[in-house]
Amino acid sequence: MQGLTSFKVNLDPAAEHVPYTPDFDVRTIVRASGVARKYGLGPNGALVKSVEIVVEKLGLVVEPIEKSNADYVLIDTPGQMEVFIFRELSTKLLREVLRITPRVMALFVVDAELIKRYEDYAFVSLMGIALQARLGIDVVPVLNKVDLASDVTKLVGDGVRDFDKLAAALSGRGAYRELLVSKHPRNRQALR
Repeated sequence: MQGLTSFKVNLDPAAEHVPYTPDFDVRTIVRASGVARKYGLGPNGALVKSVEIVVEKLGLVVEPIEKSNADYVLIDTPGQMEVFIFRELSTKLLREVLRITPRVMALFVVDAELIKRYEDYAFVSLMGIALQARLGIDVVPVLNKVDLASDVTKLVGDGVRDFDKLAAALSGRGAYRELLVSKHPRNRQALR
Protein backbone atom coordinates (compact mmCIF):
# COMPACT_ATOMS: atom_id res chain seq x y z
CA MET A 1 0.00 0.00 0.00
CA GLN A 2 1.68 3.15 -1.19
CA GLY A 3 2.09 5.65 1.62
CA LEU A 4 -0.43 3.87 3.86
CA THR A 5 0.37 2.07 7.09
CA SER A 6 -1.12 -1.17 8.35
CA PHE A 7 -1.20 -2.87 11.73
CA LYS A 8 -1.54 -6.65 11.59
CA VAL A 9 -3.15 -8.59 14.44
CA ASN A 10 -3.09 -12.36 14.88
CA LEU A 11 -6.16 -13.17 16.99
CA ASP A 12 -5.87 -16.96 16.67
CA PRO A 13 -4.45 -18.46 19.88
CA ALA A 14 -4.22 -21.89 18.22
CA ALA A 15 -2.16 -20.78 15.21
CA GLU A 16 1.09 -22.71 15.03
CA HIS A 17 2.35 -20.54 12.18
CA VAL A 18 1.14 -17.31 10.58
CA PRO A 19 2.48 -16.38 7.13
CA TYR A 20 3.13 -12.77 8.14
CA THR A 21 4.76 -10.92 11.03
CA PRO A 22 2.00 -9.69 13.34
CA ASP A 23 2.34 -6.29 14.98
CA PHE A 24 0.28 -7.75 17.81
CA ASP A 25 -0.02 -11.48 18.47
CA VAL A 26 -2.69 -12.80 20.85
CA ARG A 27 -0.36 -15.71 21.60
CA THR A 28 1.53 -13.29 23.86
CA ILE A 29 -1.58 -13.46 26.08
CA VAL A 30 -2.71 -17.05 25.60
CA ARG A 31 -1.77 -20.12 23.57
CA ALA A 32 -4.30 -22.86 22.98
CA SER A 33 -1.62 -25.55 23.40
CA GLY A 34 -0.84 -24.30 26.93
CA VAL A 35 -4.54 -24.08 27.76
CA ALA A 36 -5.02 -27.67 26.55
CA ARG A 37 -2.28 -28.90 28.89
CA LYS A 38 -3.39 -26.77 31.87
CA TYR A 39 -7.08 -27.75 31.71
CA GLY A 40 -6.77 -31.20 30.10
CA LEU A 41 -8.75 -30.17 27.03
CA GLY A 42 -8.79 -31.37 23.44
CA PRO A 43 -8.09 -29.01 20.51
CA ASN A 44 -11.62 -27.58 20.24
CA GLY A 45 -12.11 -27.18 23.98
CA ALA A 46 -8.71 -25.51 24.32
CA LEU A 47 -9.53 -23.07 21.53
CA VAL A 48 -12.90 -22.18 23.09
CA LYS A 49 -11.29 -21.69 26.53
CA SER A 50 -8.48 -19.62 24.95
CA VAL A 51 -11.04 -17.35 23.29
CA GLU A 52 -12.81 -16.94 26.64
CA ILE A 53 -9.48 -15.85 28.15
CA VAL A 54 -8.99 -13.35 25.31
CA VAL A 55 -12.44 -11.87 26.05
CA GLU A 56 -11.43 -11.44 29.71
CA LYS A 57 -8.23 -9.65 28.62
CA LEU A 58 -9.64 -7.81 25.59
CA GLY A 59 -8.11 -4.52 26.72
CA LEU A 60 -4.67 -6.02 26.06
CA VAL A 61 -5.72 -6.62 22.45
CA VAL A 62 -7.47 -3.30 21.85
CA GLU A 63 -4.81 -1.05 23.42
CA PRO A 64 -2.07 -1.70 20.81
CA ILE A 65 -4.65 -1.35 18.01
CA GLU A 66 -5.75 2.01 19.35
CA LYS A 67 -2.16 3.20 19.81
CA SER A 68 -1.09 2.08 16.33
CA ASN A 69 -2.58 5.07 14.48
CA ALA A 70 -2.34 2.92 11.35
CA ASP A 71 -4.36 3.64 8.22
CA TYR A 72 -5.53 0.01 8.20
CA VAL A 73 -5.84 -2.58 10.94
CA LEU A 74 -6.03 -6.14 9.68
CA ILE A 75 -7.31 -8.61 12.27
CA ASP A 76 -6.79 -12.28 11.45
CA THR A 77 -9.41 -14.14 13.49
CA PRO A 78 -9.67 -17.86 14.27
CA GLY A 79 -10.97 -19.62 11.16
CA GLN A 80 -13.46 -21.70 13.11
CA MET A 81 -16.61 -19.60 12.87
CA GLU A 82 -18.24 -21.20 15.89
CA VAL A 83 -15.29 -20.06 18.03
CA PHE A 84 -15.20 -16.47 16.84
CA ILE A 85 -18.52 -15.42 15.31
CA PHE A 86 -20.88 -17.21 17.70
CA ARG A 87 -19.04 -16.25 20.89
CA GLU A 88 -18.60 -13.01 22.81
CA LEU A 89 -15.23 -12.27 21.26
CA SER A 90 -16.64 -11.10 17.94
CA THR A 91 -19.22 -8.72 19.36
CA LYS A 92 -17.01 -7.32 22.12
CA LEU A 93 -14.01 -6.86 19.82
CA LEU A 94 -16.17 -5.25 17.16
CA ARG A 95 -17.69 -2.86 19.71
CA GLU A 96 -14.18 -1.79 20.78
CA VAL A 97 -12.89 -1.42 17.22
CA LEU A 98 -15.97 0.64 16.27
CA ARG A 99 -15.21 2.87 19.26
CA ILE A 100 -11.79 3.56 17.69
CA THR A 101 -13.08 4.03 14.13
CA PRO A 102 -16.46 3.78 12.39
CA ARG A 103 -14.80 2.48 9.21
CA VAL A 104 -14.89 -1.28 9.75
CA MET A 105 -15.35 -4.07 7.24
CA ALA A 106 -14.94 -7.83 7.41
CA LEU A 107 -13.55 -10.19 4.81
CA PHE A 108 -15.01 -13.70 4.76
CA VAL A 109 -12.19 -15.74 3.24
CA VAL A 110 -13.08 -19.07 1.63
CA ASP A 111 -10.77 -21.50 -0.16
CA ALA A 112 -11.70 -21.59 -3.83
CA GLU A 113 -11.37 -25.38 -3.84
CA LEU A 114 -14.56 -25.53 -1.73
CA ILE A 115 -16.61 -23.99 -4.57
CA LYS A 116 -17.27 -27.02 -6.75
CA ARG A 117 -20.98 -26.56 -7.47
CA TYR A 118 -23.35 -23.63 -7.85
CA GLU A 119 -24.88 -24.68 -4.53
CA ASP A 120 -21.50 -24.09 -2.92
CA TYR A 121 -21.38 -20.60 -4.42
CA ALA A 122 -24.91 -19.95 -3.13
CA PHE A 123 -23.91 -21.22 0.33
CA VAL A 124 -20.87 -18.92 0.51
CA SER A 125 -23.02 -15.98 -0.61
CA LEU A 126 -25.60 -16.74 2.06
CA MET A 127 -22.90 -17.15 4.71
CA GLY A 128 -21.59 -13.70 3.80
CA ILE A 129 -25.10 -12.29 4.27
CA ALA A 130 -25.51 -14.15 7.59
CA LEU A 131 -22.16 -12.83 8.84
CA GLN A 132 -23.16 -9.32 7.86
CA ALA A 133 -26.40 -9.68 9.83
CA ARG A 134 -24.56 -11.11 12.86
CA LEU A 135 -21.77 -8.52 12.90
CA GLY A 136 -23.74 -5.51 11.70
CA ILE A 137 -20.95 -4.41 9.35
CA ASP A 138 -20.22 -4.91 5.66
CA VAL A 139 -18.87 -8.38 4.91
CA VAL A 140 -17.12 -9.16 1.64
CA PRO A 141 -16.73 -12.83 0.66
CA VAL A 142 -13.25 -13.40 -0.80
CA LEU A 143 -12.05 -16.54 -2.56
CA ASN A 144 -8.41 -17.38 -1.97
CA LYS A 145 -6.12 -20.04 -3.41
CA VAL A 146 -7.87 -19.74 -6.79
CA ASP A 147 -4.66 -20.99 -8.41
CA LEU A 148 -5.10 -24.31 -6.57
CA ALA A 149 -8.76 -24.85 -7.50
CA SER A 150 -9.30 -27.81 -9.78
CA ASP A 151 -12.09 -26.22 -11.84
CA VAL A 152 -11.91 -22.45 -11.95
CA THR A 153 -14.69 -22.24 -14.55
CA LYS A 154 -17.18 -22.40 -11.66
CA LEU A 155 -15.50 -19.34 -10.14
CA VAL A 156 -15.82 -17.10 -13.19
CA GLY A 157 -18.42 -14.33 -13.01
CA ASP A 158 -20.54 -13.39 -10.06
CA GLY A 159 -24.02 -14.10 -8.77
CA VAL A 160 -25.26 -10.57 -9.37
CA ARG A 161 -24.20 -10.00 -12.97
CA ASP A 162 -24.57 -13.68 -13.88
CA PHE A 163 -27.80 -14.15 -11.94
CA ASP A 164 -29.60 -15.85 -14.83
CA LYS A 165 -26.85 -18.47 -15.08
CA LEU A 166 -26.87 -19.01 -11.31
CA ALA A 167 -30.68 -19.16 -11.13
CA ALA A 168 -30.77 -21.73 -13.96
CA ALA A 169 -28.12 -23.86 -12.27
CA LEU A 170 -30.09 -23.79 -9.03
CA SER A 171 -33.49 -24.49 -10.61
CA GLY A 172 -35.33 -27.16 -8.71
CA ARG A 173 -33.38 -26.34 -5.56
CA GLY A 174 -36.25 -24.31 -4.05
CA ALA A 175 -34.95 -22.33 -1.10
CA TYR A 176 -31.61 -21.45 -2.70
CA ARG A 177 -33.29 -19.61 -5.51
CA GLU A 178 -35.69 -17.76 -3.23
CA LEU A 179 -32.93 -16.71 -0.80
CA LEU A 180 -30.76 -15.33 -3.60
CA VAL A 181 -33.45 -13.05 -4.98
CA SER A 182 -32.05 -9.57 -5.35
CA LYS A 183 -34.06 -6.34 -5.21
CA HIS A 184 -33.28 -5.88 -8.89
CA PRO A 185 -36.48 -6.55 -10.92
CA ARG A 186 -34.47 -8.48 -13.54
CA ASN A 187 -33.45 -10.99 -10.90
CA ARG A 188 -37.00 -11.46 -9.66
CA GLN A 189 -38.08 -12.01 -13.27
CA ALA A 190 -35.41 -14.71 -13.69
CA LEU A 191 -36.99 -16.75 -10.87
CA ARG A 192 -40.42 -16.93 -12.49
